[in-house]
Amino acid sequence: PTPTPTPTPTPTPINQTIIEPEKIVELLTEKQSKQFDLIQTTKQSEQTELKTEQIEPKSEQIETKSEQIEIKSEQIETQSEQIETKTEQIETQSEQIEIKTEQIETKSEKIETQTEQVEIKSEQIETQSEQIETQS
Repeated sequence: PTPTPTPTPTPTPINQTIIEPEKIVELLTEKQSKQFDLIQTTKQSEQTELKTEQIEPKSEQIETKSEQIEIKSEQIETQSEQIETKTEQIETQSEQIEIKTEQIETKSEKIETQTEQVEIKSEQIETQSEQIETQS
């Protein structure tokens, strides 16, 4: 009699694992959660980019204003220095005027003194002249 071959059982591969339905649900939920997080992060990133784009022109305006203020400040400083110089010039002129005024007063007093002396001399001459007439 010929022996009948015994069927060889098909072996189960070692790497193949059976996943329970609860685990499938858990994995799907986790994947969905990660996708949701990714969508949220992307939305936030887009909003941040939009805000940044809105802020940039404002920032440039502020920078321009700041530069204008700096220029104005320099102009004011220059004007202030000019005013200081003018004030010093006026003070110097005022001192010169005061000196001139004192000189004029001094000259005027000298002239007055000389005038008095001339009057005295004139009276003396007149007196002498009368004496001479009387003697003659």
